[in-house]
Amino acid sequence: MKFGFVKWLVSKLLPSAWRDLFSSDGGSASSATPTPPVSTSNTTGLTDAQVQALTTQQIAGMTTSELNALTTAQFALLTPLQAGAITTSQAANLETADLRALTTAAIRGWSSAQIAALTTQEISLLTTQQVAALTPAQIAAMATAALNAMTTAEFAALNSAQAAALTTQQISHLETADLRALTTAALRGLSAAQLDALTSTQIALLSTAQVGALTTVQIDGLLPSQIGALTTAQVAVLSAAQVSVLGTDDLQQMSTQQFAALTSAQAAALSAAQLAALPTADWAALTTAAIRNIDPLALAAVTTDEIAALTTAQAAVLSAAQVAALSTDQVAAIETADLRALGSAAFRALNAAQIDALTSTQLAVLTTAQIASLTPAQVASFNSDDLRALGTAQFAALSSAQVAALSPTQVASLETADWAALNTAAIKALGAASVAALTTAEIAALTTAQAAALTATQAAALTTDQLVALETADLRALSSAAFRALTPAQVEALGSDQFAALTTAQIASLTGPQVAALPTDYLNALTTAQFAALSTAQAAALTPTQVAALETADLAALSTGAVRALGAAAVAALTTDEIVALGSAQFAALTSGQAALLDATQVAAIETQDLRALSTAAFHALGSDQIGVLSTHQFAALTTAQIVALGTDQIAGLSTDHIAALTTAQTVALETADIAAMSLQQVAAITPEDLGVMSGAQISALLSVTPIVLDLAGTGIHTSTASEGVSFDLAATGSAARTGWIADGSALLALDRNRDGAINDGSELFGIGTRLADGTRAANGYAALAPLDSNHDGLISAADAQFKDLRVWVDANHDGKTDAGELKSLADVGVVSLDLHAIAGTATDHGNLLGLVSSVTMSDGAQHQMADVWFAKEKVAAPAVQLSELLAAPAGEVLTHDTTQPATASVAATVAHMSDAILSAEQHRLHTEENHRSGPLI
Repeated sequence: MKFGFVKWLVSKLLPSAWRDLFSSDGGSASSATPTPPVSTSNTTGLTDAQVQALTTQQIAGMTTSELNALTTAQFALLTPLQAGAITTSQAANLETADLRALTTAAIRGWSSAQIAALTTQEISLLTTQQVAALTPAQIAAMATAALNAMTTAEFAALNSAQAAALTTQQISHLETADLRALTTAALRGLSAAQLDALTSTQIALLSTAQVGALTTVQIDGLLPSQIGALTTAQVAVLSAAQVSVLGTDDLQQMSTQQFAALTSAQAAALSAAQLAALPTADWAALTTAAIRNIDPLALAAVTTDEIAALTTAQAAVLSAAQVAALSTDQVAAIETADLRALGSAAFRALNAAQIDALTSTQLAVLTTAQIASLTPAQVASFNSDDLRALGTAQFAALSSAQVAALSPTQVASLETADWAALNTAAIKALGAASVAALTTAEIAALTTAQAAALTATQAAALTTDQLVALETADLRALSSAAFRALTPAQVEALGSDQFAALTTAQIASLTGPQVAALPTDYLNALTTAQFAALSTAQAAALTPTQVAALETADLAALSTGAVRALGAAAVAALTTDEIVALGSAQFAALTSGQAALLDATQVAAIETQDLRALSTAAFHALGSDQIGVLSTHQFAALTTAQIVALGTDQIAGLSTDHIAALTTAQTVALETADIAAMSLQQVAAITPEDLGVMSGAQISALLSVTPIVLDLAGTGIHTSTASEGVSFDLAATGSAARTGWIADGSALLALDRNRDGAINDGSELFGIGTRLADGTRAANGYAALAPLDSNHDGLISAADAQFKDLRVWVDANHDGKTDAGELKSLADVGVVSLDLHAIAGTATDHGNLLGLVSSVTMSDGAQHQMADVWFAKEKVAAPAVQLSELLAAPAGEVLTHDTTQPATASVAATVAHMSDAILSAEQHRLHTEENHRSGPLI
């Protein structure tokens, strides 16, 4: 026994070579003798080299105490082979430090039985490196208790291969902390069966990182109950790929809280089939972000119940693409509150079919923002019921582009309240065809603001019935451009009441054709203010019928420009009442062309102040017939400028009454050409006052001049024509002119005032060349002779102081010169007295007018003719009147109406009766001249 121990000791202490030698001495004995046990005292002193030399048999033969007697450093030196020799009993009793000292290789070398033999305490004390070194088989061999004894740090050290080795039994009993300690890599190593072994509690306790690390295959392999066990935090970390593999059973197991946790990216990953499988409650639980990111095609696959289950908040986030993908059934299933929640962009995405699918109830609840967001194409797709379902507020929100898309049929179907709600921009955008389609009720429902917005094109499209339906206020609101666009037929369709209500601006905007088409009662319905607004173009369009029917007050309200623009036919149509109604300013505006068209009746109706207002051009345009009808009162009212404007043809149209009515101011204004154009009768009608203020040029311009002529032969007064007469200064102006002259048997009554034995000019005859005591000219020969009636008996006889000075000039040779023997006293020729009681004469002789006629009594008692003869002048160009030649205002009338002056009274009394006779004589003269073209034209 002792020898055996020595041998054992030697084997322990000596190198192997020595041990072999030692052993060879008694090999049989060695094999027959068992290895003595190693005591604690024996192993305690072993060196590291000796420990490394220990055989597996020696190690397996050690007692627990002997094995535990090795130091931790010596345990760290054990090779995998040596460590593998440790028995399960030894393993179960290893000291903590010694166990933790084993290398990972040594631990890896253990058998499953050794690992299984470890106590839970030992397991919990393994280092993370040791745990990480465990083989999958070792892991699988661990009891659940042992596994649960592992610390979280140890579990965290497990790799994917080790995790994959866990049995379903082990997994199902893992503590939650241990399970959560598994790395994502380790977790990803679990098979579907392993994962299925996890309880719902375990699943719920996985970290979000672990859940997010699961592969799609693992997620797909999870049981529906496990999916349902996921926390909202876990659900939130699922990737889009993970979500995409969730089965319909999985989704149906998910709670509303889980669905609410889905992110937008996750929702975007949901397929059509997945969405269709969602319970309505879960569908409603999705967040707005999730809803917003659902694929449009997937959304198109959901049921109408799911669409109906959308919350208002969810509906509000639907994108345009999502809404556009909805089916008509889905659109119809949207609840009204949800429909109202749709954004403008989303609502704009609805196509015509979707719009058509909306129910009237849905349309009625649309917000004004949604209505405003509709595209023109969407609006155009509304049927009549759809439009009628909209409220006034919704119609008020329609834009101009939207309203422009309405068809005539749609417009005609609008309710009047809705139509009235359209804003002015929308009204303005209506097409012409749509406007024409409006019912009369819709027209009547227009607000004044809407009517004011109608464009010219729209107004032109209105039917006559529509125009008649316009309310007065709306009609007044039409813009000038719109009103101007109305056709004559449209304007004519307006009632007179409507027309009378038009604004002055509208009246001013009427076109010529519109004005011309107006019935007379329409015109008469206008106020004076409206008439005052008529433009020149409008006035020019008035027809003769219209003008003739105008009320005088309306005509009087026309502006001067409008009056000036009246057409020729319109002017000619003016009634006398209308002529009277025209104001002076309006007459002042008449053009020469218009004035020329006034007929005699119209001219005669012109009031004096209006006549005076006529421009000189207009007055000059009046024809002789028009001038001829002027009353003496009218004529006397003419301005001097108008008198100056008289043409020679107009002068010819004046009656002797007109001439006699001339005021001295007018007379002064007469042009010499006009005076020269006067007939003998006209000249004879010039009053003494007028002759008294005439200048020398004017007197010289008289076509005829007057001296008194005596019939000495008793055969009547005889004269010669102006062309056969003489050149003599009958008017005593210093300028001789060829005039008619006395013929044989007749002589001129003369007074040789300068006693030079010759008659030098008309101042020494008795006529207009005679200057009266006041310096004015005598109007005629009798007026010139009357001052010599010193006894005022109406006769010039020997009873008068200057009778003896009077002479008769018998120009025997008709040369206009006083030759010897031609100048005789009255006694020489047998004249006893000259009668101043002259009457108007009508006779002419060779173009010379016997204007005033009386008699001369001869010594034999015979009564010969005595006359104031207006010798006709040969026409020559007369010089213009010079202002320097104008005389001062005339003195009082030379021939007064004093009964003590019979000659004067007689002359004055007869002037008023001369007019008709002179006119008759003038007609005769013109007829004579027509037959004697060689004579001068008067």
